[in-house]
Amino acid sequence: MSQLDTVVPLAQLSLCERVRIAFVIDAIDDWQAGTEQQVRKLLGALDRTNFEPTLYFLRPSLHLRPEDFPCPVHVANWRPQVKWYRPTALAALVRSFRRWRPHIVQTFFRDGTYYGTLAAKIVRVPTVVISVRNAGYWKGGIDHLALKTVYRFADFFQCNSRSVAESLMDQNGTPPARIEVLPNAIDLNHFAPATAVGRLAARKRLGLPLDAPVFVSVANLRPVKDLSTLIEAAGLVRRDLPTAQFLLIGEGPLRPALESQASNLSLSACVRFLGAQADVRPFLAAADLGLLTSRSEASSNAVLEYMAMGLPAVLSDIPGNRDLVDGVFFEPGNAADLARKILGLWHDPDLRQSMHQDYCLRGREHSLEAFSQRAEAYYEGLVVCSYESGRERIRG
Repeated sequence: MSQLDTVVPLAQLSLCERVRIAFVIDAIDDWQAGTEQQVRKLLGALDRTNFEPTLYFLRPSLHLRPEDFPCPVHVANWRPQVKWYRPTALAALVRSFRRWRPHIVQTFFRDGTYYGTLAAKIVRVPTVVISVRNAGYWKGGIDHLALKTVYRFADFFQCNSRSVAESLMDQNGTPPARIEVLPNAIDLNHFAPATAVGRLAARKRLGLPLDAPVFVSVANLRPVKDLSTLIEAAGLVRRDLPTAQFLLIGEGPLRPALESQASNLSLSACVRFLGAQADVRPFLAAADLGLLTSRSEASSNAVLEYMAMGLPAVLSDIPGNRDLVDGVFFEPGNAADLARKILGLWHDPDLRQSMHQDYCLRGREHSLEAFSQRAEAYYEGLVVCSYESGRERIRG
């Protein structure tokens, strides 16, 4: 993947202004979801001396106000009665881009990519970057065709893991030089390993048994996270560890069905549905193992949190998870295998300690400082490419 090694400092470019970057996304309704968290980190990573980021939404945010964002916000369609994906959104983006004249447009999510890319090309924005941040589990036939068409208008692609970049090359034939991997970031000052004293204090505060095995999963309650497999595995684990507790941190449409499954398996007392949490650190500090049962991930924020906390984990054996860590993996969807791996790791304290150390070490690679340096170098490199390309066109 291209790292744009020959980056020229912005001060040496023939630009008398900051680099204007328009980030186009459907909307941000809160900061808890995975992509939204990383967008916030990306906005915070850019030095305002050299960069001027702006958010462009296709519809208003449901719960956040403009002042809740770390940069200016423009909304393509303020009228709730008009569906935001209609041409009014595209026209509004075109008008706004013409006024603001961004140097770079970067898109997120499906509709943000459709409309942001088209608007940028209509206005002739110098550089268009499409963010590809998942393995495409949601794509239907129409989306495959539509995205393949839209991808032709992109100058570059930004992925958050090597496996997503490889998928982009394999499925779309995208040249490696047009793809950059910008790994997700984690605030290591916010997430830090818990001490033995801190672990006990967290359990007391959360009302958990002090000496019972505690396993935690941080995941939205959606089909792709496959938490039904976790609940089935919990019943198997309890045969060997009858006091084990399973904490499910997250909310979503499958909660009633998952609660019913736990009740039918007589697990309501040990499988705790704790909903979405603004701060997951106390739950990670209280746990012995982290779990992630997803059938598809690009670069899981939950795994990054486990890593930063030094929390050994059992993860589904998918490329996105293997991109992040070495360790213990189970066959996706196989509850018996998941239960075996949980029990095996629980009964091997030496392996848990080794994973703790490895996770902490690998977590440093995803620090905010490293993320900021890579992000700024990337966008500086894009400006250099655009500048040099423009000079070539003039000479031609």
